[in-house]
Amino acid sequence: LQNMDPQRFKNEFEKVPGVNRISMSSHVLGLGTANKRYIKTKGAFDSIAVTSMSVDEAFISNMKLTLLAGRDFGSNKSENSRFIIVNEEFAKALNLKEPSAAINRMITLNDSSEFRIAGVLKSFHYSGLEDVIRPFFFEYNPEKFVYANMKMEGGNALGSLSDMEKLWKRIGGQGKFTAQLFSVEIKDAYSFYIMIMNLWRFLGLLAITVPSLGLLRTV
Repeated sequence: LQNMDPQRFKNEFEKVPGVNRISMSSHVLGLGTANKRYIKTKGAFDSIAVTSMSVDEAFISNMKLTLLAGRDFGSNKSENSRFIIVNEEFAKALNLKEPSAAINRMITLNDSSEFRIAGVLKSFHYSGLEDVIRPFFFEYNPEKFVYANMKMEGGNALGSLSDMEKLWKRIGGQGKFTAQLFSVEIKDAYSFYIMIMNLWRFLGLLAITVPSLGLLRTV
């Protein structure tokens, strides 16, 4: 967003043909970057380490995440700021057997801020695939929004980029307009692992081919 007001961005870019819905977030989901936090627990010696991201009311549905219990953020921004939405591992860290048991529980963070759990999501990879899924929650804090996530209609997402760039300049966006397909972001993040897998495939093929050539020579 490069210091662009999130609501103004949403109001203007929702007019671009092909843009279905826009959501805001503090981080890019699945790329291994998020806030490290701690929650206080009654009667426990240690706090529980958790990870968090700040998102708006459209993010969870945009990313097709699954609610197991409770609800998503709504249109009431003041109410949203008092709630968090957690994953299954968060509920398990509270020693709860069912996701529904976490709904409306009060949570205190190490900075003494308090939130009520509004919903529980089916666990998903908020970080890299190589990382174990741990307790995680979404909060609603527009001051932390850095990225706009746009759900596009049809298959001409790249064709809309030129229109977006023109709009960005027209409404006074700072710096160069930058945008990338989410699938490309993920592919770039795992380029090293893709290279390693291709190398192992080549070595496997080589391991099969060399002995086969030896057998052919002896026949």
